[in-house]
Amino acid sequence: MTASAAASSSRQITVTYTLHPPTSIDPSTVTHNDKPVPTSHTSTYPITTSESKTPSSETSSYYKALAPTLRTAQKELMESLSAWKESIGDSEKMKEDPGTPGFGRGKAAIMAEGVMDPEDEEDSDENGEVGDGAEV
Repeated sequence: MTASAAASSSRQITVTYTLHPPTSIDPSTVTHNDKPVPTSHTSTYPITTSESKTPSSETSSYYKALAPTLRTAQKELMESLSAWKESIGDSEKMKEDPGTPGFGRGKAAIMAEGVMDPEDEEDSDENGEVGDGAEV
């Protein structure tokens, strides 16, 4: 009986971040699991596909291998960024002026002004005609 080795490729996910924390935060005090969290970091996660007993395309095998790699990258990134978020806390909260909300207009609506096109809110088909979807 022979065992096939896992086929690997040079495919990988690279995640890079650079943070610019407020000067009031001492970067050496930001830790996760008693390890300091750097203000900039690059991590590489190899995507390793393996031979399976069920036949599948190369693309299908790649996406099956990609999912756990993405979850690992996401988990590690969120742990690092969460440590920074907890350290910074509310010290950055007052940097943005959210404006004064009117009746029925929350912060999200005010911040979206100028970003969203009012015509996008209507239900229209690809010709720009507004309708209920029923043919006449």
